[in-house]
Amino acid sequence: MALALTNALQAFQILLQIGAGTGLVFILRWFWWRINAWSEISAMVISFAVAVWFSGGGGAWPVPDWSPTRQFVVVCDDRWILVTLVTPPADRERLVSFHRQIRPLGPGWGPVVEARRAAGDVVGPDGPGGGEPAESLSAAALAWLLAVYSAMFRTGYVLYGRLLPGVLLLSVAAAGAVAVLRLLPRVGLR
Repeated sequence: MALALTNALQAFQILLQIGAGTGLVFILRWFWWRINAWSEISAMVISFAVAVWFSGGGGAWPVPDWSPTRQFVVVCDDRWILVTLVTPPADRERLVSFHRQIRPLGPGWGPVVEARRAAGDVVGPDGPGGGEPAESLSAAALAWLLAVYSAMFRTGYVLYGRLLPGVLLLSVAAAGAVAVLRLLPRVGLR
């Protein structure tokens, strides 16, 4: 395929499109038990095929009012979701083992949590010895936003020579770090 490209920008755009087509499945893997290896493989194959097809001028986008990026993501996501629903999920023991070790957050793991409870696992803060720490998806999202965005914007301001906003955001990042440390027990980390 590299021989068919006329410049490096085309390769870069194809790589970005592959990332756009697979990004959602890789993120949702941590929030929905139903996503399996076939979901991820199909997302990679489909996003690559669609990226190559449209970068070579092989087809027109079906919805002219939508941006090509939006159409690309919708086309790819529709396909891997369909693959997810028609293929069997990972076996129950593997899902239970994954959940026991990683403790992913969110209601998308409800059936696996129930399987763990049925097997006698203590899931959640109740039970003998306290069980697992309480989990809060909103606390995890807040901790992520505080940690990532405050540091990211601060770094950007400093790199562009805007020191005053960079220093101000340093104090926001420090406050965010303290908040993250306080949120860790609510996220489920000790």
